[in-house]
Amino acid sequence: MPKDSFLTYENSTYGIKIQYPPDWSFEEGVSTEKDTVIAIVYLYPPIAADPNAVAYLYVGTWDLDRKTKSIDLLARHAINSWRPDQDFKLISATAQTNLAGRPAYAIVFKHLNNGFDSKTTQLGTIFDNKVYYIVFSTEAVKYDAFLPTVQKMISSFELTPMKREEIM
Repeated sequence: MPKDSFLTYENSTYGIKIQYPPDWSFEEGVSTEKDTVIAIVYLYPPIAADPNAVAYLYVGTWDLDRKTKSIDLLARHAINSWRPDQDFKLISATAQTNLAGRPAYAIVFKHLNNGFDSKTTQLGTIFDNKVYYIVFSTEAVKYDAFLPTVQKMISSFELTPMKREEIM
């Protein structure tokens, strides 16, 4: 599917923009002012491509901890946050990639998710004193089929300064 045919999801409150295929759906996250991790948006492929309803691409953010200013430490924290998942097996980890044109980490791992053998990729970067991250997860057997589309989505991801007055 050409990138030109993608739709654009934009959230000016959190300063993000990402393109997604027109047959995918999205659901905005629900957060309160007490939440430290903000679920911005979940994007889902059509049920015909994901009949077990396991696949999703998720964009989130949290305030940057003053002690954690390096991409390498963010990668370590991301790995350790997933480690308690059943059957966690790290496939790859790097703190030398890019997300939205900024230095980023990327981890790829397998795990058990709601009874399904799953494969997940997480990328994260620092912008405007926040950590922004994208998680793509699906059944391991479907990962490679979704990957070209997901890579286009991740490549389209943009960050702009947040409109602070709109934040809860």
